[in-house]
Amino acid sequence: LALMTRVKVERDDAEMMLNKSLAHWHIADKFVIQPGEVKEIPFTGTLPHETPISANKARNNQTRVWIATGLNIDMAIDASDKDPLHVVETSTQGKVLQAMEDCGYSLVKADVEEGQLRGNGFVSTTGCYQELEFRPNKFALFGLNEVEISFVPTPDQTHILLELDRNFGGDSYLSLSLGNNISQEEVTAQIKGLLG
Repeated sequence: LALMTRVKVERDDAEMMLNKSLAHWHIADKFVIQPGEVKEIPFTGTLPHETPISANKARNNQTRVWIATGLNIDMAIDASDKDPLHVVETSTQGKVLQAMEDCGYSLVKADVEEGQLRGNGFVSTTGCYQELEFRPNKFALFGLNEVEISFVPTPDQTHILLELDRNFGGDSYLSLSLGNNISQEEVTAQIKGLLG
């Protein structure tokens, strides 16, 4: 089995979407199955912390995550299967998304891009990252055109990279690390501090 996602890549000044594997699980070795026989193979797998959030509320959600099953079956027409996963945000990620709403921003687009994120004290590890694009609504604070947020979660904390597109002054990048037991009030205060 393979955990897969769709990744936007740039090659020779062109953008394209490619499938990328985030994790693999070897489930069984060679065996023979008889006609009409049912074979169940129990397994467990842990998703990497950086698995993109596919069940997000973006108006244009381009994030896809699935389990791909690959079998080697003699004379099979199609021995593959693709099962979509609805990956939800962690508690801390949810608090950041709520803080953005509280500051007057709406999640308009979500996609996964090829590359590596680097922030103050953290680096992403999967070779791709999810970008969540927020735009201000009429009640937005701080006069930003757009805010793009990417997460690099770990077991103990959630690292966040923000790209701020201001009306004047161009883009700037900020990073933040939050403990995974932080309150919504603290998250909102820290996000407001960064956006201001």
